[in-house]
Amino acid sequence: MRKTAPLLLAICLTGCALEPPMDLFAPTDDMLQARQRETRRYEGLSEQELLAASVAVLQDMGFVLTETNAKLGVLTGSKNRKGNVFQTNQDISVTLVINPILDNQGKPIPKNHYVRVNFNRIISYTNGKDKAENLNNPQLFTEFHDKLSKAVFIEGQKL
Repeated sequence: MRKTAPLLLAICLTGCALEPPMDLFAPTDDMLQARQRETRRYEGLSEQELLAASVAVLQDMGFVLTETNAKLGVLTGSKNRKGNVFQTNQDISVTLVINPILDNQGKPIPKNHYVRVNFNRIISYTNGKDKAENLNNPQLFTEFHDKLSKAVFIEGQKL
């Protein structure tokens, strides 16, 4: 009996496993709002020129680029900020993706792209704990895309 009790307990616990909901990966309203905040359309530059403008803006914002893949249109970077009385520091990361805009036949429209950027940070506290979070301040995205629009204009004028 003693040997069968743990076996019966294991069988009972296995039967209690929860199934994930069917809509687990369905987009929520919050996800769609985040995508709208993070994404802007840019016209008039090739993907390479838009990538170069994005690099310039991120470097001007103090980010050190950690990964650049021109073929995929992806940039990642990071920067570190000193914390306050309760924080030792903040590690802020950025990911930027450039996607071509497609016509009705699914072919890329020349010099038309979407740029999506997101910012995350890990806050390290003096008590040894860390907190990771997405930065969702709409002003942050507005400022980034305003700077990128200016850089796109400068890149387009070859100034």
